[in-house]
Amino acid sequence: MTLPVFDTAAIKHATTPKLVFTAVHDALIAHAHGRTTVPPPLHLQFPDADGDCHVKASGVADTPDFTVKIATGFYRNPTAGLPTNHGLVCIVSAQTGQIRAILDDQGMLTAWRTAAGTLATHAMARSDTATLAVFGTGE
Repeated sequence: MTLPVFDTAAIKHATTPKLVFTAVHDALIAHAHGRTTVPPPLHLQFPDADGDCHVKASGVADTPDFTVKIATGFYRNPTAGLPTNHGLVCIVSAQTGQIRAILDDQGMLTAWRTAAGTLATHAMARSDTATLAVFGTGE
């Protein structure tokens, strides 16, 4: 069986901001209801390279899959013409433990997930608001 690997182009083609907003919204609701498993992240530091790596995992009860995310930040990379952040997400079967897909998102999904700070803004904004600015909520 060939493992599907989706690159950023494929992820962008299949994903919309509304889909991300809805997925994060639903995950936060599941978490608030105690239906998630979210262990503490693993954190590696690479001081000689001015970098770090976070490995995070999560699952929602009664869903077929869970995820493991690897996200890196190497802050000198721009001087070498490389992006600062990179990452990938593994989708793993919660029934068999088999990896079902790899999303080689190069950090894009992390940036979009971080942008879900708009959820709080959406929940707190007045219904008659015409203009709103939000700072520091991802890309």
